[in-house]
Amino acid sequence: MPFLSALQLLVIAAAIPLQAVGQPTLLWASVPVHPGEVALITGSGLANVTNVALCLMERDASCADGELLQSSDHSVKFRIPAHLRADLYGVTVSGADGMPSNLIVVNAPDVFFVLSSGGLPSGQVAPGGTLRVVGRALAFFSDGAGSSSCLPATDSPGPRQRPASAPSVDKPGAAPLQVQLQSPDGPTYALDVVRATCYGLEAVVPTGVPVAANYSLALNNGLLAGPQPLEGVTVSVVDAYVWPTAPAFTVGPDCDVSACLQKAVAAAGGVINVPAGVFDMAAFEVATLGRGVQLVGSGSDSTVIRWASNPTGQAPPHALVTGLGPWLIANLTPGSGQTGDTA
Repeated sequence: MPFLSALQLLVIAAAIPLQAVGQPTLLWASVPVHPGEVALITGSGLANVTNVALCLMERDASCADGELLQSSDHSVKFRIPAHLRADLYGVTVSGADGMPSNLIVVNAPDVFFVLSSGGLPSGQVAPGGTLRVVGRALAFFSDGAGSSSCLPATDSPGPRQRPASAPSVDKPGAAPLQVQLQSPDGPTYALDVVRATCYGLEAVVPTGVPVAANYSLALNNGLLAGPQPLEGVTVSVVDAYVWPTAPAFTVGPDCDVSACLQKAVAAAGGVINVPAGVFDMAAFEVATLGRGVQLVGSGSDSTVIRWASNPTGQAPPHALVTGLGPWLIANLTPGSGQTGDTA
């Protein structure tokens, strides 16, 4: 490969967007954060930060200075002014030279992954199925007095949730919590949010949504004027998976647990009924399930599959239950051979 000339190197360097030398860079922010609480932002070049500025991005674009508490080369801690209301905060920092950092948005919904019901892989859902979204800052709820909070499930009233219809922050035109599937071709489908907390929500897909790939998932966490697409988060709507109902086996009369599993896997699916009682597995014996295999007990309090105690000096397997899915284990409790020790 020929050497590049100095002129070519200058052209290439000029085409790469770089921040100025010494300019602070913001990469990650702790969320959720409420007025009066301490926020942490990480990045680089932050040791000489003397000022934190934040602006409300969804309300009226008013700005205020945060109370700087601590700074190091890779992090800044500051307090959100207590007089502000919960909102998306656009945050920049600067040093004595006044050179601002890039802007980072605090309290925007941050999705880790999307699961679905019905035995479908992650990122897929059938019409009428339920999407389960896991992340941060997914739902802010009004307290009815003009402020709002992003609460974990354990702090929420009722059955570990706040009503999905709870209003968002008290601002003109604010929309309630909303989840949508947005088609690349234009149509948008609103999902029925049935459960929501700060770190997870569940929403039902309408039965009329066409089967298609690459819907964008859009979310309003209660702080936005409307649902906004989540960058890099797509959902495919597919036909529902039909669980096989035959063949059916019963542990005891037909086979032990391992043998029944082998029969169901060989049949490419089936139902294994496990009656009430304690059913033993050898130490470190792996229960291998396969597509369509359903291992169903008579109740989590009455059906136990018990592995024998670990032999001394033997390395355990990575997992005691494995297999390519979808497969199902329901209404039973796995446990070890030691009394009172369950897994």
